[in-house]
Amino acid sequence: MPELPVLHHDAVLEAVSPAEAIERVREGLVRFHAGRWAMPPKIYLDSPPFGDFRAMPARGDGLALLKWVTSFPRNSSRGLPTVTGVICLSDASNGEPLMLIDARSVTALRTGGVAAVATAAASSGDAPGATISSSGRRFTMPRVSSAARARAARPPPRCRARSRLAGGGHRTRPRGIDGPGKSEASVGAVASCALFCDEWAQASHGGELTAAVTAGLIKREQVTELGAVLAGDAPGRPGPEAATLFDSTGLAVQDLAVAAGALEAWQAGTVSAQMVAL
Repeated sequence: MPELPVLHHDAVLEAVSPAEAIERVREGLVRFHAGRWAMPPKIYLDSPPFGDFRAMPARGDGLALLKWVTSFPRNSSRGLPTVTGVICLSDASNGEPLMLIDARSVTALRTGGVAAVATAAASSGDAPGATISSSGRRFTMPRVSSAARARAARPPPRCRARSRLAGGGHRTRPRGIDGPGKSEASVGAVASCALFCDEWAQASHGGELTAAVTAGLIKREQVTELGAVLAGDAPGRPGPEAATLFDSTGLAVQDLAVAAGALEAWQAGTVSAQMVAL
């Protein structure tokens, strides 16, 4: 096997800007909604009482990805990051590994990217721009035109964003609500909102929606996936007075969108990589 490029944390952030991450995540969600990209369910491997490991596969546009990532909340007391891991990016036509990528930086970029996409989609025409911070990266959204108003709302883990909308409210999904049994908002509060999510199966199983779904207060037809709104196949925010909630649990297709940008940057020679032989 030829040498394999490896992108460390800072190299990924150099390869893919926040603005590019936003556009790539947006396009990835549209392609996933259209069935052009595939994503099996996320797999959890608990490591009690410390945290868990997650295996997240995806395939699209000639690439296949496996993200092996962690969530170890107690790591902060040890001076270690909560989220660590690695992404393997492969050629989907022959299975050849193409690149190894730091997972923490990709997670930060796609988290901020989908937050920005969802916030823009939920904004009304006279709403001010919103600035979202994710792991030190800033994602600034411009004022959104009335033609692009109200599609979904609420950024994902490691992000908090509130944008003041005309007459309505836009709620950020609480940090860390990305696994079974985790929630911060009451089921009543969740059920009172116009609801959007990144992907129904994942959000209903391990997101902010889960408790309300289990209680029978929310059914599938009451929740709109962001990709459907972005593709124009579903309506967005029902009106200026509506309170909206976007439940983002983090999708492997979002990671694929950002990882593809990192690979392209290295292939174009705009970022350097370490080389390893397997």
